[in-house]
Amino acid sequence: MRTLRYGVACIAVLFGTPTVLQAQQQEAAVPVAGSPTRRQPPPPVMRGSGPNGATIRCRDGSYPAPMAPDTACEGKGGVGVRFPLQATPQQVAPPAPPPAMRAAGRPETRPAPPDSFVPWRERAARVEAENEKLRLPEGATMRCGDGTWIVRDTTSARCAGRGGVQLRFAGRP
Repeated sequence: MRTLRYGVACIAVLFGTPTVLQAQQQEAAVPVAGSPTRRQPPPPVMRGSGPNGATIRCRDGSYPAPMAPDTACEGKGGVGVRFPLQATPQQVAPPAPPPAMRAAGRPETRPAPPDSFVPWRERAARVEAENEKLRLPEGATMRCGDGTWIVRDTTSARCAGRGGVQLRFAGRP
């Protein structure tokens, strides 16, 4: 039975008759009329399986750039570990839709926010609150580590539970 298969294959090769495998390959290569052509996905990218795609680790523990040659570890004691390559598929971004056009042919813009929405107002209020904490109150003698002001008292024990004395002011006569 085997000799019969080999004999048929030899005769097919001698007379130029395509074998079943060759016929299947030719059929797959010829597109059918009217069928939509599909784009082939891009080939996968080869990366090392080490940290950040490294393919080798030097003996001193450093990782050269991905896909670096072995000579990258020459001054570092040589190659310590080789990491196998992995195929990672490339991400194909879908084509971006064109921007919506108005009648005049200009791209459509976003409407302005309402007058009540002003993002800098909130930030300005926060900054004002911070500045208020830093202002020297009338008659202040000390400022504690947590930002608390002590008025008309000169004993540092008042700031003991508040991180100690940060600033001390001379009393006014």
